Amino acid sequence: MEDLSFLELVFVAAALSTIITVPLFLIVLTITGPGRRWLAPWARQTLWSLVLVRLLLPVSFGSPASLQPTAIWLFKSGSALLESANSEPQNAVAHMYSVDAAEPWAVASPTPGSPAPGSVAQPPLDWFEFTLSVVLPCILLSGMLLVAVWTVITTVRLRRLVRSGTDCQREDWLALLAEGREEFRIRRKVTLRTLPALTSPATCGVWRPAILLPEGAESWSTVELRHVVWHELAHIRRFDVAANWVLAVVRMLHWWNPLFWYAQRAWLAEREIACDALVLRHLVGHQAGEYGRTILRFLERLSAGHRGLPTSAAPGFVLFLGRKQAVRRRLAQLAKQTPRAPVWRRLLTGGLIAALGLAGLTDAASPETTARNPAPLPVRFELPAGTTWKIVGPEPSDSAESLLVKTYDLTSAIARLRQDDPRIQIPAAAIALQQFLQAGLGFGDGKPMTESGNSAPPGSRSDIRGTLLVVHASSSQHAAIEELLDRWTQHGLRQISNEVRMLTTSLSLKSLLNGSGGQVLNGGRSDGASQTLSSESLFDQQAWMQQSSPFYKQVLSQSECDAIIQRLQNDPHSNLMFCPKVTTIDGVSFTIQSGMTRPFVTAVETDDAGAVSPRFTMTQKGIGLKLQSLVEEDGRSSNLHLFWLQSELTDVELLETRSSERTVTLQVPHFSQTSLRTSTRIPAGHSLLVVPLRRNAQGHLMMCLVTPRVLTAEGLK
Repeated sequence: MEDLSFLELVFVAAALSTIITVPLFLIVLTITGPGRRWLAPWARQTLWSLVLVRLLLPVSFGSPASLQPTAIWLFKSGSALLESANSEPQNAVAHMYSVDAAEPWAVASPTPGSPAPGSVAQPPLDWFEFTLSVVLPCILLSGMLLVAVWTVITTVRLRRLVRSGTDCQREDWLALLAEGREEFRIRRKVTLRTLPALTSPATCGVWRPAILLPEGAESWSTVELRHVVWHELAHIRRFDVAANWVLAVVRMLHWWNPLFWYAQRAWLAEREIACDALVLRHLVGHQAGEYGRTILRFLERLSAGHRGLPTSAAPGFVLFLGRKQAVRRRLAQLAKQTPRAPVWRRLLTGGLIAALGLAGLTDAASPETTARNPAPLPVRFELPAGTTWKIVGPEPSDSAESLLVKTYDLTSAIARLRQDDPRIQIPAAAIALQQFLQAGLGFGDGKPMTESGNSAPPGSRSDIRGTLLVVHASSSQHAAIEELLDRWTQHGLRQISNEVRMLTTSLSLKSLLNGSGGQVLNGGRSDGASQTLSSESLFDQQAWMQQSSPFYKQVLSQSECDAIIQRLQNDPHSNLMFCPKVTTIDGVSFTIQSGMTRPFVTAVETDDAGAVSPRFTMTQKGIGLKLQSLVEEDGRSSNLHLFWLQSELTDVELLETRSSERTVTLQVPHFSQTSLRTSTRIPAGHSLLVVPLRRNAQGHLMMCLVTPRVLTAEGLK
């Protein structure tokens, strides 16, 4: 799968966090509506805090109780509605056929001297995809930068404003401050400052908090001053300034998000109500009623045109009064103020909030942690209707055959080659044919392309003598040489472009393939025990425990391939990887591998001086594909020979021995192998799907989709 750019990553993270927040947002909105009568203000604010924190977490740890599956279901339902409204669903996946391979895939044994692949027409620019991948991420990131810059500017202005004030020296005001700190049990030092440009009381600072009063505070009564100071001390006690900074981060990331703006407005309103409730618990008798009248008088001043600093501009600033509507709501809540709830009710509320936090702030658990008891085999491998079965056995190896020496006259093949390209000289044409044969049959490297996938007899080689080709090879290799030379003499060096895609999914084959048909091949052999692997090439490893797992294969049309890819893209647990698109000559094989090399200490060596040195064995695990495409008589379809080799490291045993009075630990790796050899005729525009019916440790199936396309003078067929 292609790596996401930074812009796309920012867009995906913001969109993902919004999608997975929707269920939590709806639940909190439902609870805080009817539940306003019995939920305390601190509980309502905590619920909205969960929504804001979830917006910051596009990824979290897994939990079986997570609400994320609900969000995924809502997203899929919306996507399905949009997809059903699309009149041309195939266009959504049409662009995928020109994507290059992912980096982990490598092409082994490239064709020597092979011509460059034929040019393929580029698809038209997809404006919808361009908007999603470039335009929207740029707008999103630009807005984030603007909000961040404005936050920094307002913070700097706030610090300058605070420095322009003067510390309060009135003993009666300082006595009220000390009384409030004792009442709210605040051990941090709190300063009291007056600012000329301020018309509403405020609080600033996290570690060194300060209560800011306007110059008009000289005319306030002692009761009003106590109410204001205690309200600001409630903000300090609850660390609301620090929470404001977290809110500023969420605002920077989700400035575009209506869910955030609604949650922020509700959170700010509940914060002021919670502070009012905290102040009322510390006031005695008739002072509780006076507190409401104090807020009302400040509201009248605000209505007369006096305004404070905007609460959303500077994160380090919390005002006594906010919006008029929010102040009126505070007054309404003060009129409905009830005694503090009993302990059991507070504990129940805290438990419900903790449960909702566990469900809302976690992701869905991974399949390996939830699916402890996998479904039985018939359900996991439910096949399409009409599937046929075929028994195939291991083919004998030709590595033990004696070498035969034969001489081939390349004159006719060279003449056909020069007919297509008159500029090529006869010696160069002879060498090119020899190289193509060596690439296709593996002369000299011990790795020919045979349908059995076995190694070639050692010592096989070829030599050019003018227009004669002298070959030392087995009888099966000579038969392949005769066939290839005959094809090249009649039709020339036709090119075939091979597109290979690897797919992983937890879905069943029946759900992926709506139609009927297909074939299951049973074959392979079992040695009964695994053996040590000691070869450097994935296709030379003979000491394996071979598995007899069956393979499913089916020839699919272009529309059937598109449908499978679309289903896999809509499934969050599926993946699609593009391998290199390889263009070869008719009959020349190539190899694609994706694996990991790992060294093991399998032996030690002692020299004459008694020094012990380890001997390393390089092993590989992963998937290898060896493919050979042959053009059919119609010049458009092809006959595909495929050899699949999948290897897994099952165990590593430790072997202890003593050498030169030292204890040496050796490693004995154990591997298992699943292989398939098949030949299939592929009509023009069709693909071959190959699936080993064996799931990995994560419960996923590995699939291979091969599309050979014959290149002609008229273009891609």
